[in-house]
Amino acid sequence: GAQTSGKKAQVDAIFSAFTMETPGCAVGVSHRGEVVLKAGYGMADLERKVPITPDTVFESGSIAKQFTAATLFLLEQQGKLFLDDPLHKYLPELPDYGTPVTMRHVIHHTGGLREWRAVAFYGGYPQEGYIYNTEDVLRFATKQRSLNYAPGSVYTYANTGYNLAPLLVERALGDGTTFTAFTRKYIFEPLGMNQTQWRDNFRKIVPNRALAYARKDNVLHQHTPIENVVGAGGLLTTVSDLLAWSDNLTHARVGGPVLVKAQLTAAKLTNGRTVPYGAGLVLNNSAGIREISHGGATGGYRTWLGHFP
Repeated sequence: GAQTSGKKAQVDAIFSAFTMETPGCAVGVSHRGEVVLKAGYGMADLERKVPITPDTVFESGSIAKQFTAATLFLLEQQGKLFLDDPLHKYLPELPDYGTPVTMRHVIHHTGGLREWRAVAFYGGYPQEGYIYNTEDVLRFATKQRSLNYAPGSVYTYANTGYNLAPLLVERALGDGTTFTAFTRKYIFEPLGMNQTQWRDNFRKIVPNRALAYARKDNVLHQHTPIENVVGAGGLLTTVSDLLAWSDNLTHARVGGPVLVKAQLTAAKLTNGRTVPYGAGLVLNNSAGIREISHGGATGGYRTWLGHFP
């Protein structure tokens, strides 16, 4: 009604800087499970003058982490792995660190594994100078003889464990099922997330995908990721699909209340202190309003998903 159209005008004003000449943004809002606003602004492809719509596919960056964490919880529900098992059980290539790093540590960023991208950079293999895949991540991880700290003692946001998770999932399943196929069957399909897939082959044609851009010396250039690493990032999705996923925090169609409770359980350090980070989700409380959210950035893509129970 009139109220919604008034809100839409306010949203249009926020995104008014995006034009036919600029990269843009898609935005969606749902209220009590009902989508009340979806819009696209600016361009998905500046070369071909394709505008962004609410159905445009973007790469989500680190919003992917909550899906990877949820996959691990689902595997535990199915009895395929235990989150308190050491990574070593499934990834024996990793060095013995003298004390076990578990999947639960990885989910909460308390494991102490070194950030592989930094190691790659210092080793002369910077991002975008080399096409990475999961085997590369494992290779960098196996060469790290020690951890940054005792597992569970410190929270440090990191990608390494999340990038190894898809490989760990496939080994735990052990029947040839891929991480991609598992997530499609148990998360994306049940929630009707038909536009969502992992960017495990960056050369694959993805209908309706927005290219990513960056500005350098005030000139726009393409900045779309060129790598085949997923788990910590690498999820291609739309605002509609993300709203369907966000709705699962309320209705728990996937994984039931047990999954949602696990997602929203704050990390606990060995000294008893809790960190406001759940399973790939930041747990905020501002002015008495609970906010469950996460941002993402890969190449020129920027994403944010928030849920206010």
